[in-house]
Amino acid sequence: MKTDNDLHEKPLRAAGKIAALFLENRHLSLISITAIILWGSISFFVIPKEYNPKITAPAFVLSATLPGASALETETYLTKPIEDGVSELSGIDELGSRSMRGGRSIVTVKFLVGTDVSEATTALNQKTF
Repeated sequence: MKTDNDLHEKPLRAAGKIAALFLENRHLSLISITAIILWGSISFFVIPKEYNPKITAPAFVLSATLPGASALETETYLTKPIEDGVSELSGIDELGSRSMRGGRSIVTVKFLVGTDVSEATTALNQKTF
């Protein structure tokens, strides 16, 4: 005969079935935890690690002056032409600029990680000179 509790019980889903399996088989829990710890320990020592990886992300700061020019003239005659030339290069991650009073222009170019520094330098020199 079914009791009141039996009538209101819902069938177990996947998580409930897994929990029931571990509750019924207590040794399975111990074996699973031991296997996970053992697997993690082996992985820690087997997977190659590099404590100081060599990462190169070339970045350059280009500075130009046009004595006596306003910030607007500096942007028009220095900053914009430099940016337009540099923006054609491949592998650029970030490109930023700043035009200041007194005719100072600063253009910052950051290349993607792994870009060869000598190739980036050569390409940048060819575009700016």
